[in-house]
Amino acid sequence: MAWIAGYKLVVDGSNHGCTGLQRAPFLNSDSRGLVYMPKDELKEAVLKRVSKGWHLAIHDNGDAAITRRSAILDDIDDWVSRLVWNVAGFHVVRCRRHGMARLVSPVGWLLSALAAPVLSETDFSKCPSVLTPYEAVYVSRYNNLSLEGKRSLVRRDSGEWVLSHTVKNIGSRVSERSVLMSHGDSLRAQRYDRKQSIFGVRREDHARFDWSAGVIETSGRQERRLPLQGMHFDPLSYQLALRCDISRGMDNASYPVVRRGKVKTYRFRRVDYEQLDTLVGRLDTVVVERVRENDERSTRIWLAPSLNYLLVRLEQKEREGDLDISLRVKAIEFR
Repeated sequence: MAWIAGYKLVVDGSNHGCTGLQRAPFLNSDSRGLVYMPKDELKEAVLKRVSKGWHLAIHDNGDAAITRRSAILDDIDDWVSRLVWNVAGFHVVRCRRHGMARLVSPVGWLLSALAAPVLSETDFSKCPSVLTPYEAVYVSRYNNLSLEGKRSLVRRDSGEWVLSHTVKNIGSRVSERSVLMSHGDSLRAQRYDRKQSIFGVRREDHARFDWSAGVIETSGRQERRLPLQGMHFDPLSYQLALRCDISRGMDNASYPVVRRGKVKTYRFRRVDYEQLDTLVGRLDTVVVERVRENDERSTRIWLAPSLNYLLVRLEQKEREGDLDISLRVKAIEFR
């Protein structure tokens, strides 16, 4: 019997052998290195291995190879970051001093953050039911991998709101927590923490929002200082704002989300109304779709008005059908 504990994908060659994939030619040569795995093939391979719950290492030596790997990981990990991921880069070497300026220079990240739109704050006084404390249990299917997760919203005596989410299976656990504070009729993210432990391998991501200084500080896998201009969210807190905005009848909504040291705008639109049979009963729902620049992946979210617009179902599919993700509510308790 063979036991697969992990998998390694080799993207390019060796810089010492002038086969690492570079943006510029090697010295005294026209060669930029070799591509062992084209971008689409690499993405497919990453999704296939991760969906089986395997540890995954990616061998990429050249700066062009590193950029491709980073872009793929950023692209495939949004709402489903609540599921178990364990991807690492190996042999990350650059032959040019400024070949990865966008990835290692704080200036590059600051420019990205400055490009994010400045949005007004969500008025939660117009959707007070969204802030009803609760605990919900969800069943997730990630291709053939089955997981169970818990999500809760609580209000502390200090006035802080805490939105948390935990997913676990044998040997693996991923937990996220967003701490928010009231600001007038709005809520502002204060701290975000994500901790992941998979068979003893631990990773963490953190973000701190200093509204008085106008700075966001991220730590863990990406240490950055980003300007805090207008409303910004972390990977959990924007979901509260989305529920509120949809409950108020908005058909389109967008949110600048801080994740792994950079700001990315998440866009959504209301597309339909649907009645669902769920484990908590038959529910009338609002169907919301994630808007992306390409159609390689579709993500749909079902929110239930009778349950304060809580998420009761999520489905994400790749265009080629390589990745199938579903999330369904199993139990809900309001407090």
